[in-house]
Amino acid sequence: MKRIHYIVIFILLVATGFFLAYEFVYNKKHPDFKELEANYKLSAEQLYTEFTSDNEASSLKYNGKMIVVSGTPTRIDIEDTLTIAVFVFNEGMFGDEGVRCTFLTSVGHDIQEGASLKGFDIKGYCSGYNDVDVVLEKCSFEKSN
Repeated sequence: MKRIHYIVIFILLVATGFFLAYEFVYNKKHPDFKELEANYKLSAEQLYTEFTSDNEASSLKYNGKMIVVSGTPTRIDIEDTLTIAVFVFNEGMFGDEGVRCTFLTSVGHDIQEGASLKGFDIKGYCSGYNDVDVVLEKCSFEKSN
């Protein structure tokens, strides 16, 4: 009889584990990046300068955070459904270096190549510095102050 109790308890524990994994891991809601509050607000040039002068400290400070960058992008690249605003601050061995902001698909399709983004800052999720560019992903617009 005790053996049946242990089997029932084991089955209940396994079922509870599957339920918790399903609810909190598999069904976890993704954040709405347009609605997230920014952790930092600075100019694109200042962000690039911080990463190029001390990559390690800047990575600890900015990676995985929402950042609002101000400034006027040098150019806007559109490739299929991908829209990228590029702030160029240096000419490197492999081309332009600076800050690259990849927009959310829902935001990016409204931007035209060569568009002026005056009056708006760009908010994005910092994924780091790749020795050429500081990369901001899932970007959207935020009204300038």
